Amino acid sequence: MRVARILRSIPTRISILGWRKPRVQALVHADLWVAGEGPPEQLPILDHHECGICHHVKSHPVSYICGHSHCYVCIRLWLEHEWMCPDCRTPMYHDPFRHWGEEASLASAYPDWNDESIVNYSWDGLIFPKAPEVLVPDSP
Repeated sequence: MRVARILRSIPTRISILGWRKPRVQALVHADLWVAGEGPPEQLPILDHHECGICHHVKSHPVSYICGHSHCYVCIRLWLEHEWMCPDCRTPMYHDPFRHWGEEASLASAYPDWNDESIVNYSWDGLIFPKAPEVLVPDSP
């Protein structure tokens, strides 16, 4: 009986705990644009130009340590509900970073795509989960 109780107390999965600012109303796309109504929809020519969330060309791309990138607005809304990368489920322990190289690559690949929208790249209201400590064995 005691062994069963001990086995039940062992966690079967790692939970990722972060904090999100309580909101009276849910955050929506329109809340995240500083100027403009958002980018015009553009279907991607190449797979790596596609946002895995909205399935259009990435607008204002941001990346994570796992190497995946998405539109800033898409991932900002995603982080209101999940702390993991939508593509590979890698936990996110810090805010994604602006991907300047990908912005330049997309601008040259889609010269006629006129995205005049502006975002603020703010992660306010989110406190990312603390990364677990990695135990390093003592050296001999």
